[in-house]
Amino acid sequence: MTNLKTINIKGKEYVQVNDRIKAFRTMQEYAGWSLTSELKELTDQSCTVLATIIDQDGKVRATGLAREVVAKSPINKFAFVENCETSAWGRALGNLGIGIDSAICTAEELIQKMSQETPAEKAKATKAVNKEIKANDLDERFAQWTTYWKTHDWTQAANTSFRKFLDDAKDYDQDKLNDLVALFKGKAPESFTDSLPDWA
Repeated sequence: MTNLKTINIKGKEYVQVNDRIKAFRTMQEYAGWSLTSELKELTDQSCTVLATIIDQDGKVRATGLAREVVAKSPINKFAFVENCETSAWGRALGNLGIGIDSAICTAEELIQKMSQETPAEKAKATKAVNKEIKANDLDERFAQWTTYWKTHDWTQAANTSFRKFLDDAKDYDQDKLNDLVALFKGKAPESFTDSLPDWA
């Protein structure tokens, strides 16, 4: 099995759905296999999708079931069906054995769960980040963020605070910022690197 790229979230390694799909589509042992989706339930507020993996002989080799609720996260207000299908794909591919060295749960699923944390849990996570990044001067904040991304894992709270720093530092030394953003991208899920400022 090819070693897949992982993201460290809260001390554990997780594989993203897109990396599981790439492995499925490129590994010779799965040549001729298919990954299908079936919408099992759809309402204005939720949906359920069943993903099925079928081999070249038409035999079902793995399935994955996912359910999404519109109100559970901001992004679901616009794409809850798409997110549900992606989660189902990740589950099916995990059940097939792709990208499960540490967990069947994908990075996206865990991030989704983290986005549903209570206000108290979010406040605790933000407080931990602010304990590390507490300077007002841009040079000091830059140095602190450089150290932070070298020594810490990605979290949503850190992502939010870092984005605020980038907004404040838009006129800062561009080469230094590019190096710092590269550190961030090495830790963050792809879905969050897309949210960076246009210049990053």
